[in-house]
Amino acid sequence: MHTESTNKAVPGYIMLAILPEVFIGALSGAIFMSITGKLFFILIAISAALFSLGFYMISPKEGCVLQFFGRYLGTDRNFGLHWANPFYSKYKVSLKIRNIESGQLKVNEAAGKSIETAAVVV
Repeated sequence: MHTESTNKAVPGYIMLAILPEVFIGALSGAIFMSITGKLFFILIAISAALFSLGFYMISPKEGCVLQFFGRYLGTDRNFGLHWANPFYSKYKVSLKIRNIESGQLKVNEAAGKSIETAAVVV
């Protein structure tokens, strides 16, 4: 049996401020450097673009299950913009409480008397 664990992801607004600066800095470095420097800065720009795939948004009354190649890492329940490893699988889960109410149903017992039943499922 697995128990739920919380996973604290990086706030997305911090990474939203850092990643564009790294990407633009790497591209400008690739323009003004020699051949070996260009290769290095192009690799940095590609990795910054790859890291941008780690953003995800959680709405109120919603959670996000984080898995790394099928291994459960935790559940993030804090709503807002978040960033996690781009290789994590992120599955949204609804945390809303739902009620299902059935109508009244008339059934007969063994003695022939009628009984009215109803159910509320939470």
